[in-house]
Amino acid sequence: PNLEVRTNAVVESILMRSKSRARGVRYLDRNTGAYVVVEAKNVIVASGTIESPKLLLRSVSSHWKNGLGN
Repeated sequence: PNLEVRTNAVVESILMRSKSRARGVRYLDRNTGAYVVVEAKNVIVASGTIESPKLLLRSVSSHWKNGLGN
């Protein structure tokens, strides 16, 4: 009941609450063309060998100026 799978959604970045805690994600809804922010208690990164590091590098915040991947 606490899991929702969204298809046609491309995650752009992981949003950070602190240096060590995620607060959600921002994704592109390919059906509507709109960007959506989803708050979450836990964020799981499981996008594979190439896409996971790309997502982490795109996840820039005040805590991670060069992205989570650095």
